[in-house]
Amino acid sequence: MAGFALNEYKINSKNAVEIYREKIGGKSSVENEILEAFLSSYTSLFKIVSTSASESTLVLYDHLNQKENIKLIDVNFSKTATPGLLIFTRLVPFKDFNMTSGVSFVFPASAENFLLERYRRLSERAKSDINLTMRRFLFFYNWNKTKGIGAIYA
Repeated sequence: MAGFALNEYKINSKNAVEIYREKIGGKSSVENEILEAFLSSYTSLFKIVSTSASESTLVLYDHLNQKENIKLIDVNFSKTATPGLLIFTRLVPFKDFNMTSGVSFVFPASAENFLLERYRRLSERAKSDINLTMRRFLFFYNWNKTKGIGAIYA
């Protein structure tokens, strides 16, 4: 849950990555690129469209933002995931690739309509809520307990 603490928990409306960048970060172009990627990161429910173990990639569809053809680099997941699975995760977009950070919750394809309908209701109730990203994480965390598929991190 460290990813949750780094990105969602805020002190004076700033998360740990923002505080680090202001107080310490940015000493090299590589560090700046990493910080910008993490500041641009976001959570969503993604559907796995295809995988390529030889390229260590997955192609995703972002359900909550309706974005197609997101190419994700993940060596182990590209070998074990199957198209149709749903993953709730934090996407970290770099200039030339995307990766994930923190915990991922995996759901069977059969849970797709159920999760999207329940999440739609949550987001309608919380439209003006500044903690929507925190609520989103907690929503998928809680549903992972009953609808999720166990994930092993290697």
